[in-house]
Amino acid sequence: MTYRISALGAAARGMWRGWTVLVPVVVVNAALQALLVWPSVTIDASAMLVALAVASYVVLLVAAGLVVAVALDVPDGRVGWRPVMVRLRVRAVPFACWTTAFAVVAAAAWVFSVVPGALVLAVGVYVPFAALDGRGAPLRVAWAALRRRFWRWLLTCVVVGVLGFVGLVVAGFTMFFLRGSFGSALVWLVGGLVAAWVAVAWGLVYRAAVDEESVVPASVDA
Repeated sequence: MTYRISALGAAARGMWRGWTVLVPVVVVNAALQALLVWPSVTIDASAMLVALAVASYVVLLVAAGLVVAVALDVPDGRVGWRPVMVRLRVRAVPFACWTTAFAVVAAAAWVFSVVPGALVLAVGVYVPFAALDGRGAPLRVAWAALRRRFWRWLLTCVVVGVLGFVGLVVAGFTMFFLRGSFGSALVWLVGGLVAAWVAVAWGLVYRAAVDEESVVPASVDA
């Protein structure tokens, strides 16, 4: 499977090739994230806040790994749990390390301003895919994929940016009117489905780019 006019349009159809993985992952992640905001924590309980934040990130990282694994395999047909788990067993550590590093750099950039933060997210969007794909050094593979399908990358960035802005506004209103775990679960559930859709779209563009020509020799490791 590939895209013709719109990667997001193709992803809206293609993501259901992996629904047996994506739906449980999104639902379980939403439930766990909601449970993590359930404890009544005061601003002074810094240790508890840190522990909850770390737990939330670990849950999110696992969910992201599963979603990215599905996105990488969607172009080849239906995706079940077995190929996803095989990919994660082989590439879980590189994925976790590279994705965490990418998240730290992006967060640091957002501290300075929205523009550099958004730029880091856009330029590095293929890094988690390349880290889990295992075709070579993630930064080199990700950069090569971006250059090979530059205009498709740029167009998808613009559309995803608009969707992200609208999503943040809607999430803000939802959390304002539906506070607590219920509002959190709803935001994570809807946001998770949208994120899975966007991830499959990026996976289609990434795979189209790297499948055109081998970016780096397969023997090169991360």
